[in-house]
Amino acid sequence: MANHVQFFLDDTSPSISYQPFRDTFDIPNVEGGWNPIYTNTGFTAAPLTGVRGEGSSFHVTSRPGASLTIVWVGE
Repeated sequence: MANHVQFFLDDTSPSISYQPFRDTFDIPNVEGGWNPIYTNTGFTAAPLTGVRGEGSSFHVTSRPGASLTIVWVGE
């Protein structure tokens, strides 16, 4: 029988490496790279507008070839 491990990791954790990059820091562009989206406010272009996202955040993309890596240190 396979062993299963369940864990939760915040999408802003430094343990996650997003490729090509974590945030577009511009007008949200899911085809350009990873973008944060928030449960209460949706997409936000904080560096441009100064408006911060509210609620739980998730990262989404539709860029072909985009990936993420979780750095795992443990037994």
